[in-house]
Amino acid sequence: MIDVLIIGSGALANAYAARLSSSDICRLQILGSWQEGIQAIHKRGIQLDEQGIINSIPPIFATTNIAEIQPAKLILLLVKSWQTKQLAPLLKQKLQNDGVCLTLQNGLGNLEILQVVFGRENANAGTTTLGATLVAPGKVKILANGSMLIGEHASTAWLIPLFQKHGFEIQSHPDLQSVLWGKLLINAIINPLTALLSVENGALEKDGQTLLLVDAMIDEILSVLAAKQINLPYASPHQKVREIIHESGRNHSSMFQDMQRNAPTEIEFITGAILREAGALNLHLPVNETIYRLVKSKIALNKLSNKVNLCKQ
Repeated sequence: MIDVLIIGSGALANAYAARLSSSDICRLQILGSWQEGIQAIHKRGIQLDEQGIINSIPPIFATTNIAEIQPAKLILLLVKSWQTKQLAPLLKQKLQNDGVCLTLQNGLGNLEILQVVFGRENANAGTTTLGATLVAPGKVKILANGSMLIGEHASTAWLIPLFQKHGFEIQSHPDLQSVLWGKLLINAIINPLTALLSVENGALEKDGQTLLLVDAMIDEILSVLAAKQINLPYASPHQKVREIIHESGRNHSSMFQDMQRNAPTEIEFITGAILREAGALNLHLPVNETIYRLVKSKIALNKLSNKVNLCKQ
């Protein structure tokens, strides 16, 4: 029996919990801060909609109180990147000595925080292209099956069979920076553009002008990768981004969803991180910088609009 602790109560956390609960080889716990979502999972379980097939997952132990959590061999970190720095020290006591904390979060910087807190031997990172949306607390719909790519690590010997057993397509890669930048590039295109345009992912492939913008953003990011001598885990970045846009066409990106509910976004950990890397190399990325500033402006204007509406009530 492998003890698994999932951190988060959003779409991905629900999707992963639902799949990992499909056998008796995992003992699951979920820790989150969203009271309504955690209560739904703990009391009613998870309703999983996968390609129109509805599965009702029995209740899973879920709590907002870390003191109630038992140590786990796998801690799966699925919260927003801005939460990592605060959470990591609290989670250290909840990892078994031979365990691993695996982050599948967006952006840069999460792994470095985990390596400082847990040690390199107990921290790893990866990516997932699984597309999911939260319909309601404890109700999740998988829109794109996707795949996982994780860094080669001592833990991959048991992690890969564990995820494969539960229906995940997963591989390891010897170059962890390649893995992280491979997802970062994709996120840096899809997330801010869909958030700015208020569209689902698939809309990005339907307009020639938007695709020109996509290509310009990719080209700028490739200049950073060339300077850092990082090779991506796929041959053609332009083709890969188009594939992900198409495959996740019905999905709303996490940044779009955050923007819609006026929640903090991960723009600083995605586009902001790329711009900081570029700045350190004396590279200028005018298209990505413009997109970054537009997202920041939209966030600020949304907050201002909400304040005005509250004053009118």
